[in-house]
This record gives sequence, C-alpha cells and structure tokens, in this order.
Amino acid sequence: VNRRMIDWCTHNLARPGVSFIHHDVWSRWYAPDNSRNRVLPLASAGSDFSLIEANSVFTHLLEDQTVYYLEQMSSMLAPAGLIRATWFFINKKAFPMMSDSQNTVLIDEEDPTKAVFYDWEFFVRTTRRLGYRIVKVEWALNLGLHNTVFLGRDDTFAELLITTPPGTSCLGF
Repeated sequence: VNRRMIDWCTHNLARPGVSFIHHDVWSRWYAPDNSRNRVLPLASAGSDFSLIEANSVFTHLLEDQTVYYLEQMSSMLAPAGLIRATWFFINKKAFPMMSDSQNTVLIDEEDPTKAVFYDWEFFVRTTRRLGYRIVKVEWALNLGLHNTVFLGRDDTFAELLITTPPGTSCLGF
C-alpha cells in the first residue's frame, strides 16, 4: 500500500521468484498519497501463490474490505497454498450493545482503520463461508497484540476445531 516501502523492498529484497507490487488503495495513516480507492482487484497478480503474507493488513481494514480481499486471495492460492495473516480478535458477547450485524471494534474516530478488532465467531463463520480452513493459529502472548492465523483451502489441510481463543490473547474471553 505504501509506495515508498514497496520501492524499498523491490530494490533491497527482490530476487528470482520474489517480487513486490504496489497496491494503490488509500489509507489515511499508511498511504495518504495513494488514490482514494477502498478496494482494488488483486487476483490478476496470479493464481499459484504458495504463500500470501498479510502481516498487519486485516488489522487495518474495515469489514467489507476484509471480506473482499479474502475473496480475492481465495482465487490466488495454489491448491496447497496458505495465507498467513495477523488479526486482532474480540468476543462480541462481551459487548452486549453490539447487534448481530456489528462485528468489529474500532479504536480511533479520526482514522477507524488504525486498529480493527474482529469478532472471533464472525471470523470463523466468514472464513468457512469463503471455503477456507483454519489450519493453524499462533495466539498473541499479550492481550491486544497480533494473532497469526494460517488459512488454506485444500482438503489435505486439517481444519482446526477451535472453540474459544485464550483470554490472554483476545478481549472478552
């Protein structure tokens, strides 16, 4: 998203089989100079990714953007490919004022995407509806930090049967 960071990666980290592409979507905090696109297609980047790395991406996207990009990434994965992504999770049952259609908690009125916390049950339902399996979760060591989730689509991946995240990693459990 941040063109200067992508340019740095291209000049310092690119090698055969590794490339970096600027995605011209707008973020008040991370990409204020980008075009004011909320979402743009990604699928044209290919359909044989063995790994899609989304570190600190979904923690800064609103719900509709998250669903859009999970849909896009679905068509980009190779059959045995994985998405490794970080997330902030809550248990919305700890927030009785939240309606059925409200699935996120935002921390900043000026820039709602500074940190976006997702209801764990919403996350599980959404990823399953999109055909993903939750393959692995690395829970944050402290409350409010990134939880790392590995998602795959192939039937060879065992689905983790996670019912409740640890209270030390997710608010409200």
